[in-house]
Amino acid sequence: MRVCRQAALLIVFVVAILAGSAGARASAIFTFVQSGGDVVGTLSGSLNLFGATGFATPSYGPTIIPSLAYINASPTPCCSNVGTEYQGVTGPSSFGSNVVDNATATGSGPFEVGSGILIVPAGYTNGAALDNTLTLVGTFQSLGITPGQYVFTLPGATDGTVTVNFDATAMPEPASGLVLAAAFGLLGLARRAGKSASSAP
Repeated sequence: MRVCRQAALLIVFVVAILAGSAGARASAIFTFVQSGGDVVGTLSGSLNLFGATGFATPSYGPTIIPSLAYINASPTPCCSNVGTEYQGVTGPSSFGSNVVDNATATGSGPFEVGSGILIVPAGYTNGAALDNTLTLVGTFQSLGITPGQYVFTLPGATDGTVTVNFDATAMPEPASGLVLAAAFGLLGLARRAGKSASSAP
């Protein structure tokens, strides 16, 4: 029983470390899924833009341009919401074809990524939660979007990574999955060892 308790404590410890490290990374994730007749994207996570230099810029209305790998999830039309623009963003040159302008967005402020730029709300505080949503009328196929994962990075920032998932299925990170599998494996071995010890004369 003592061995089993120790193994269980080990699992709790490992899970706590993984949860803490996931929060420390502070990356932003934009996940798009099919919801009825719409494709809906939800932005979560946060960014740490320390080390990068931005400037004030007007934010344009919500749209997505797969042929340019550009996403605009700003909740207001052109120029009515000022954001901070960062240039030099690296990432894919496209994630499909077509231009989609039948989009609606919600959120606390402007958010754009792609075509070499990243725009966040003016006065954005590093580590603050991002909460934009972008709704597109249609399907991935009709919108000309190629499902998959696309990563944008702002060089110089402490953590300026935005991961865009189109129709992605949530899966544990490889490292996290391996550590958890090892922890549960240890628990199984501990149980077997406990049974062997209890059955010994």
